[in-house]
Amino acid sequence: MIEAALRGKLSCLNAEDALTSVVFGSLRYLDSSVLWEWLQHATNVQGEKLGGPSFAAAKIVFWPGYADTFRKVGTVEPDVVIDDGVQSVVIEAKLWSGKSPSLTETTEGNYAPADQLAREWHAAFHAPKERGLRSPRALIYLTKHLSLPREELQASLNALKERGIPNARLFWLSWNALELPLSRVLEELSPARIIASDVLEYLRAAELLRFGGWRLEPGDFGAPDRLAWTYRSRCFYFESLNAVRQSWVYGGG
Repeated sequence: MIEAALRGKLSCLNAEDALTSVVFGSLRYLDSSVLWEWLQHATNVQGEKLGGPSFAAAKIVFWPGYADTFRKVGTVEPDVVIDDGVQSVVIEAKLWSGKSPSLTETTEGNYAPADQLAREWHAAFHAPKERGLRSPRALIYLTKHLSLPREELQASLNALKERGIPNARLFWLSWNALELPLSRVLEELSPARIIASDVLEYLRAAELLRFGGWRLEPGDFGAPDRLAWTYRSRCFYFESLNAVRQSWVYGGG
């Protein structure tokens, strides 16, 4: 699938589900330390990191369905649950979209949006143990942002507080933070390097890795006087720019 997407045979680089499948499906074949190093970057609104014991032989479950205990009707379906028999972490992954609104009935018979992260935390936390998944240590909101989307996370916390749950463990994590753990695997002399390289290439093609700067190769004599560059209009990191083409000028010195 990765090769087909990178070579233009599959149009899925902008699809959340494809991205989730590629990344977490591939991480199953790497040492669990790679996944845990990435998750350690998860941050809450107080600026605290996820912490806790590392995963060992974690099971990754895709799109599990939970009864929606928040609305008391229907189901919720987070993207991933990671469970090693001792602890679990629920992950809601996003690419270009934000939290999905869902309607819930009010006491007046009207309908109002119900926060997606609040519903998923409430449902996972109250899921019966016979489902084989532990109550979550945390729910991670996984997005393309490079800094914490504080208002979105706080809105979910507020929705849970209104339901009498003041201490929900909601965190945020960036796709970009996976680059460093995968880059460490590239330094190993093992078949795992191929898997890490493929995932990095997919993340790069999906425009989820930040710009790393220009580099002059040995033998180059200074920077060019003028370097022209272009960007894709949907690229998150340049979405505030209005022009179709910009130029970068090296100032010297």
